[in-house]
Amino acid sequence: MPTVIGYHQVKDTKHWLASPMREKFFGPLGVTGIREFVDPQNPTRVAVLMEVPDLKLTRIWLVWWLAAP
Repeated sequence: MPTVIGYHQVKDTKHWLASPMREKFFGPLGVTGIREFVDPQNPTRVAVLMEVPDLKLTRIWLVWWLAAP
């Protein structure tokens, strides 16, 4: 299973870390091992590391979600 890491900027790091949305969003896709990281030199830069069983399906899901109004 491929390991994927993604990073982005957030406004509220504490809120992002506490959010259950990663599990709700990626869980149905079979994604496991979700780990969160915060850049110690820039706390608004965060990352997620996860095991993704189907990269194509996950990519389609992300594109659909990002394009949704």
